[in-house]
Amino acid sequence: ERKILSGEFVYNSTLLSIAESIRSGVTCINDMYFFAFDTKRAFEKAGIRGVVGFGVLENFNKAFKAADKFEETELVSLSICPHALYTVPFDIMKQCCSYAQKRNILLHTHLAETLDEERQILERYNKRPVELMYETGAFDINSVFAHCVHVNDDDIKIMAEYYIPEMLSHLKTYQEMCSSKFKSKHEEAIKHELIETIKMMEYAAIMIYQ
Repeated sequence: ERKILSGEFVYNSTLLSIAESIRSGVTCINDMYFFAFDTKRAFEKAGIRGVVGFGVLENFNKAFKAADKFEETELVSLSICPHALYTVPFDIMKQCCSYAQKRNILLHTHLAETLDEERQILERYNKRPVELMYETGAFDINSVFAHCVHVNDDDIKIMAEYYIPEMLSHLKTYQEMCSSKFKSKHEEAIKHELIETIKMMEYAAIMIYQ
């Protein structure tokens, strides 16, 4: 990947992904990668809504300085994207949360994706991933947590307490939570969000194939 990775490669790959997304009825893309300005260029070329993420591992100062130069438009918004708690140190994750809050932008990160991640976090911090993410302040701001597959009842209580529709992303156990774990004040909100999403995708597909 490093051998072929460049701004132009990301631009062309993003255009291809956009074409596939539009064909599937997707009208907004939330991206997390590198070469954010080239990703923005592709979104603007295609005329599609998108959230462009500045990826963060340990190079947070570089990412923040680059993000400071990013100009949002009516179509393209900005996010800060620390990869995950097992690849990004806790203190840097907290700084990313503070930066997102200061700029009033989205924080996008991976959470509870694999059992190996869970093991690493438990060994390093003696806490589960969701519990540790809560301590970074990420649940107090506008965040997207990708995956959230390996969660227990305590994790779900935290997510239910701070639940917003945008918080969970490509979540394998989403349907299970809606039917059982989230039988609380949030259940109707979740169902409404799913129904509206399905309606939007159906409408977009009709418009594309007319």
